[in-house]
Amino acid sequence: MTQSKADFLDFLVQQGALRFGEFTLKSGGRSPFFVDLGQICTGDSLWRLGEFLADAVVNNYGAVDVLYGPPYKAIPMIAAAAIALRQRTGKDVGVCYSRKEAKEHGERGTLVGMLPGPEARILVVDDVFTTGATKLEALETLEEAGGVRATGILVSVDRRTQGQDAGIGDIPLTALVHLGDIVDYMEQVGDSRAHLVRGFWENQYGP
Repeated sequence: MTQSKADFLDFLVQQGALRFGEFTLKSGGRSPFFVDLGQICTGDSLWRLGEFLADAVVNNYGAVDVLYGPPYKAIPMIAAAAIALRQRTGKDVGVCYSRKEAKEHGERGTLVGMLPGPEARILVVDDVFTTGATKLEALETLEEAGGVRATGILVSVDRRTQGQDAGIGDIPLTALVHLGDIVDYMEQVGDSRAHLVRGFWENQYGP
């Protein structure tokens, strides 16, 4: 495991954004861990998250024009990342997010923020990747609202199990950490629950 991944996992644990125990997922399934980036909710923690995200953007995608965040947890993520990118690269990157439902008054429409044009290099940023359903919805929203095809998808945690397909076609997907990294991290720090997360990762987890 790289030092940057270990540092990010340390950060998530310290913020209470990565917890271990027994959790019921939205799908109804059970999980020995839970990721909640809603716990990153102070100026300092958002600044640190922005630094991690900016590193990943620069190292994996180079220059981008707009960061798009699906509602709702990704909205502070793209703001933090855009500020960090401005400080790091000098480029003023735009941010854009969508409403759950289109607004029928005022500025109207689905998208809020810098509306990307067809030639814009736009990166979708979100908290976790599980099944890919939310990311597909984000890609469809961008194509329908602005005729834009995303350059890639960046998430904080890719929690897919072994052999699970991303289901997003040929759009590049990057994660700050993967589920296998979480297993390695827990084993390195001597967490006795590491075997439970490994079992989940290997599709062998049970109550």
